[in-house]
Amino acid sequence: MKVENWMKYDQTAVKAVNASELLSISALIKYVAHISKQNEFRVERQFADHFSIPNVKCLPAEHYEAAIRYLVDQVPVDVIAAA
Repeated sequence: MKVENWMKYDQTAVKAVNASELLSISALIKYVAHISKQNEFRVERQFADHFSIPNVKCLPAEHYEAAIRYLVDQVPVDVIAAA
């Protein structure tokens, strides 16, 4: 079975997140992984799957706020309550 165009992503018409936005997203991914005791790669993969992108660098800039909300929602409730 041959699967063509699997994970093909055309970024030519889409403006991706900038360096500072990418840094914020990466930091949140690391925090979520640490606080939830998950592998960082797993959190990043779940993030990419949620936004249907091959990797974090391909996140369209227009989805930045939704990405931050998604990651904050991944923090366990008991951690938020303790803060």
